[in-house]
Amino acid sequence: MRHTLLAILVFFTALPAFASDKQANGVYDRVVKTRTLRCAYTIYPPFIAKDTATGEISGLFHDLLEQMGKELGIKIVWAEEIGSDAIFSGLGTGRYDAVCAGYFSTPSRANGGNFTKPLVFVPTYLYVRKGEKRFHNLDDFNKPGVKIGTMDGEFSQIFKNDRLPLAGEVSLGGLSSAAERLEVVATGKADATLIEAAIGNEYMAHNPGKLEPWGIAPVHIGGSVVILPHGEYDLVAYLNAAIDSLLYAGTLENIVQKYQKSRGSFLLPMQPYQTEGK
Repeated sequence: MRHTLLAILVFFTALPAFASDKQANGVYDRVVKTRTLRCAYTIYPPFIAKDTATGEISGLFHDLLEQMGKELGIKIVWAEEIGSDAIFSGLGTGRYDAVCAGYFSTPSRANGGNFTKPLVFVPTYLYVRKGEKRFHNLDDFNKPGVKIGTMDGEFSQIFKNDRLPLAGEVSLGGLSSAAERLEVVATGKADATLIEAAIGNEYMAHNPGKLEPWGIAPVHIGGSVVILPHGEYDLVAYLNAAIDSLLYAGTLENIVQKYQKSRGSFLLPMQPYQTEGK
C-alpha cells in the first residue's frame, strides 16, 4: 500500500510539469496547425524596410524569413510593427509568434524570449565625427563628459549600459531611425554612437565628410536571430532546421550578398564542413 500511495503521489506531482510543457509548445502547435508564423518587425533598413505608399515589407530579414517559410511550407505573416523598446510586449500575450527583425541575441534579451541560431553575424562600430582625435581607446568613451547616442531598447543602448556606463546618453525613441541616431553625432549632440557597419557605410556614402568609424576593427560582432516566446523549444528547433537548410544549400549566402553593399558588412555563419576545392 505504501508503494502504491508513493506512486500516486509521484504521478500527481508530475502533472503540472506535463501541463506546462504542453502550454509551452502552444505557439509551435498553432504554427504547425495553421501553417502560418506571425512576425513582429521593426523598420530598420537594410534588415527590414517598408514602402510608405504600399505598405510592402522588404529587407534582408524579410527575404530570409520568407525563404524559411518556403522551406517549411508555412506562410510568414508580417503582423505588427514594433519599436525596439517594445519587442517583447506582444510576444508573451500572443499578439505575434516571433520577432523577425534581426535583433542581436544578448543576455538581457534572453530574459524576454528564446533565440534561434544566428542567420547572419553583423559587425558594429562606434561612429564619431570626421577628424575626431579625442578617443584613443574604448575607455576614453567611458567618461562623464562623453555622450553616446542610443535608441531605446536597441543594442546601442545595451552596449552603452554594459560597456560605457560612465558616459552620458542621448537616447532616441524605439521607433526612430538609424539615420536619426547618426545625425545626433553629426550635429554634435552626441560624441559617438554604435551602429551596424552596413548602416554606417551607407550613411557615409550619402553624407561624405560628416562621420567615420572609430578604430580599424568592430567593437562588437552580433548574431542576428529570430526571437521566440520562452519555452517554445520545439518552435526554435523547427526554425533552426530551415536556417540550416538555407546555410547548407548556399541560399542564405545568396540572399545576404544581395544586401552586401560594402565588403564585410554581413558575415555568414560557418559551414560545419567544407567541400573539396571550395
